[in-house]
Amino acid sequence: MFDRALDKASASAKSAARNAALGLIAGLTFTVGLAFLTVAAWLVLATLMPLFQVAAIIGAVYVGIACIVLAILLTRGKGTTEPAPVASPPPPSFDGLLGAFMTGMNAGAQARSARHPATERS
Repeated sequence: MFDRALDKASASAKSAARNAALGLIAGLTFTVGLAFLTVAAWLVLATLMPLFQVAAIIGAVYVGIACIVLAILLTRGKGTTEPAPVASPPPPSFDGLLGAFMTGMNAGAQARSARHPATERS
């Protein structure tokens, strides 16, 4: 009984570890690639303009990207969440109402006969 739960938990842990490792590798290779692209952009721009302008342009690009990502993160959490709709009970039918009435009458008769056994009806 517990073997299945342990196997499921083990498979879930292996999957999470694999996803974490792949995410780490992807993040590292993305960072290295971004560094090389930054150097390439620096070299191209350095041939066209002074170095302080190149540094200002590349810095502004990174700050701009960071602001955009920060704005996305801040707006994602502010979504209005509406409560889940509550299912309304079905409309009452005559059969259900009659059944409830008869159940109540029988319960009352049984309670009355339990208190006064002499007034019991057949």
